[in-house]
Amino acid sequence: MANPVDPNQKVPAPLPLNTREGKYWLLFAIALFITGLYRGINLLLLLSYMLMGLWFVNWRLVRRSTSSLTALREWRTPVIANQITDWRVVLQNETEEALRGFQVSEEIAGKRAFWTVDRLAPKGRVYLRETVAFSHRGRHALGPLRVITRFPFGLVQSALDLPGGQEVLVLPRLGQIKNELFKSWLSRVSRGEGKTRQRKPLASLRQANFHGLRQFRPGDSPRWIDWKSSARRDELIVREFEDDAPPKLILIVEAWLPMTPTVADHRSLEDILSLAGTICRDWSQDQTSSLQLIVVEQAVQSRKMSGSADHAWPLIEMLAPLKGTDKPAQLQSQLIGRTRQFADSIVVISSRANSPLAREAEQLYHRQVARIDSLENLNWYIQPLEGIGEVN
Repeated sequence: MANPVDPNQKVPAPLPLNTREGKYWLLFAIALFITGLYRGINLLLLLSYMLMGLWFVNWRLVRRSTSSLTALREWRTPVIANQITDWRVVLQNETEEALRGFQVSEEIAGKRAFWTVDRLAPKGRVYLRETVAFSHRGRHALGPLRVITRFPFGLVQSALDLPGGQEVLVLPRLGQIKNELFKSWLSRVSRGEGKTRQRKPLASLRQANFHGLRQFRPGDSPRWIDWKSSARRDELIVREFEDDAPPKLILIVEAWLPMTPTVADHRSLEDILSLAGTICRDWSQDQTSSLQLIVVEQAVQSRKMSGSADHAWPLIEMLAPLKGTDKPAQLQSQLIGRTRQFADSIVVISSRANSPLAREAEQLYHRQVARIDSLENLNWYIQPLEGIGEVN
């Protein structure tokens, strides 16, 4: 999928400059002219005129070449930190004549890319490709794209900086979720691991199918008890249901950093953003699933996703520019009111230990909330590799 930047932007072409060879060429031509004029040697005068004429032809050609170019940047989306992505520059000839002899360079992701273009057809375009990897997430400003030509004689050089100033949004590094283990963990947390849980709304129960029988557990509704089976086994037996409703998850992410953060604090923030982004991507693999992401930084942002893996990327883009704050905003009660009936499970991920955000969410939602402030003991999560990954 292409992501165009700088579409056909033009800037006035600068005047061509002499190369070192061009300066020597002109000095030699002037010396021949003075010598021929002083001594009356017409052959030297003619030779000096030819040398100056060639220099002028070179000057005209390089000036016309750079003034007739436009450029377009494209890259494969999404761009993920530490993953190789395809980068492409499209160079367009706006004239009816072929252009020749270009050198193109650009600073991308901390490295300088170079290309050589021998010929650009009339009204044609050329595609210049490179593979790059951005080392960290966030917004990366693109510098100018430099085009240099000395064609045909190398006596004059024209260097044109096509506009930069655009940005690439690089997403957090992504790991992998073991979906079955993750859903099992969510189920245990939703039951409160022994704590009394909230009853499911009747609307949800109507969408459930009878699955089987099992022993009574703390938090089970008395309405689920199968009294005949309980009497036969002399213990409480409940009916177990299989929910046909699409799984729904609310993911609350707190981007927190202390006022004077350490390297470990920054690493913790990156880890939880990578985890949150991975959950968004892998939860969407189930085409029937739904997820609402709530991001808490200096302000509270919210966005829903359902139905397609492609819909997960706008949610992950919400995580990419976060910088962290020591004074995160409070959850908005009006937001909670709109989402209270949305989720089967609620997960709060924070970069600080014992974040009060989890308690705040429990009070607002009136239900058990899963808390994650460390990647330890998460057997359902595979962290992203430290090195450069494959093309995304």
